[in-house]
This record gives sequence, C-alpha cells and structure tokens, in this order.
Amino acid sequence: PPAVGVATSHREISIKAREDTLKNVLVLEDDIEVLDNWKDMLECALTELDKHIWHLFYLAYEFKDNGMPYKLCGISGGNFERLTKKIGDNLLTYSRGYKHKGINGAWAIAYNSDVYDRLIESINPFNRRATGRVGHFDIGLRRMGNLRRFMCNPPCLEVCGGSLGVGDIHNSF
Repeated sequence: PPAVGVATSHREISIKAREDTLKNVLVLEDDIEVLDNWKDMLECALTELDKHIWHLFYLAYEFKDNGMPYKLCGISGGNFERLTKKIGDNLLTYSRGYKHKGINGAWAIAYNSDVYDRLIESINPFNRRATGRVGHFDIGLRRMGNLRRFMCNPPCLEVCGGSLGVGDIHNSF
C-alpha cells in the first residue's frame, strides 16, 4: 500500500539526514504546490520558530476531528483551537493528537536532528498499534508523545488540486 512507501521513505530520509549530520531536513511529497506568498510566510514562521526548541515543523497540513477532515489551511475552530496555540503571527504550536483528532498529513514537514533517532526507531508501517490499521505514517507521528510540534500558519504549501491523499515522496537531498 502507498502508506508503507510513505513511512519507509520518511524513515530512510531520517537515516540519511542522521548519517550526514544535518541539523534539519525538509521532506516534501511530490504533490505539493507553493503558494504565491510562500516565501514571506515561511520566513516569518522560521523567525518565530528560531525562538523555540522544536522537533516537527509542518508547512502543509490538514486537521482531523473524529476521523474526518475538519479544517484545512490553518482555519481555526472546534478542537483545532483546543489542540493548537498561536505563538506568533505565522506560527502555531500543536499538542499531541488523540484518537481521531489532530494534524494529518506529512506532505511538507521538517524534522530537527534531535528527533532522527526516535523517528528511525518508531517508524514501522506494519505496527498497527502505532500507525493504525492501514499503516499511516502521519497517525504514528500524531500518536508520538513528547514531541514539540509547530505549524506554519497559514500553511505556505498546499497539496496539488486540494486533494488530500497518500502520495509518493520525492527523495532528494
């Protein structure tokens, strides 16, 4: 299934980033589009992010509430406001999701080197307890505790055509 390929790619990217002693790595899936003002949004978010210790930084995401897509592109409401906290004009922090609520998707995500080992050890698309019954990597990320998660708000990248689904990862360093 595609979910296995996504999880495997994220694991392999984490291994390569650790081997190359990269401070951070940005992983983009092949179906990502940049928005017109992406550079300004990203620069503002990164300036704010530099003030914090972080593990995961989402540049594109979907928020799920009870298993259904709830809000896209950082629009607030419902559990989104309860699970996120605005900490700057272009940056949100995100607490650990639970059950079927939380950030969905790893279309555009940056990893800090502090989390490489944990990702390498934890990513296993065949571990149904960690990733759900179909092995989705983003569910595994959502269930990992003690990670400092941040989100560019609004996202500076989006999924092509607005269709959210499992895509291939473009592995290039």
